[in-house]
Amino acid sequence: MKIKDILFFIGRHGETAGNKKNIYRGWSNSSDAQLNEEGRDDSRKMGEFLESYGIKLILADSLDRVQETAEEVAAALGGDVEIEYLRELHPWDVGDFTLQPQEDNPVNEYLENRGKAIPGGETLAKFDKRQAEIFKKIVLVAQKMSGKVLVLAHGSNISFLHNHVFGTDEPRVTYEGLVDPGGIIAVSPDGMTPLLKSRAGAGNRNGKRYDAKTAGYMELAGAEKDGDCKIVQVAGGVS
Repeated sequence: MKIKDILFFIGRHGETAGNKKNIYRGWSNSSDAQLNEEGRDDSRKMGEFLESYGIKLILADSLDRVQETAEEVAAALGGDVEIEYLRELHPWDVGDFTLQPQEDNPVNEYLENRGKAIPGGETLAKFDKRQAEIFKKIVLVAQKMSGKVLVLAHGSNISFLHNHVFGTDEPRVTYEGLVDPGGIIAVSPDGMTPLLKSRAGAGNRNGKRYDAKTAGYMELAGAEKDGDCKIVQVAGGVS
């Protein structure tokens, strides 16, 4: 993949105590949802890895662990890097499961029934709608930038992009996404390519166009559909 073909990068925040304990972090800013020392090291390594890619803008979720990741990444990148925080990049709200063990509180039934909310949380359908709206805006920003954009968020944001935009003909990935904490993915019109800290068994799709169902999640100005609406082509972008 050539640098010019990369639309934007998306990274997962650095490790937290909650990741170590295998508990849901959700929308928490508690001590278990803060970066640990390994997470801060993850973040610095992300910046070092991306140093040659011309990152000019970081779009990050506003939760503490992502803000700190963004600050560490920007410091490692050096130069003039702008950071903007977007609450819309909050992860899936797991409500009453927040800070609870994942193995004792499986989310399978909520993944299968997208209209059913986790107690105290949100439905997956609502989360998906929120992600479709914010990533449509992010794509448009990335297309207009002279430098590259880095999005910093969570496993569930990455899962959305894979499951509903780039990997609809592949096995779905779980709540934790394609990469481990501190991981980076390159997003291009051809798909999502994990570059750093790929999760075992996580796949990606390359070299394929997107059908109408996929395009519905990220319709862009200038999209050209073929006659029977099976293929959507977007000049210089994704659909």
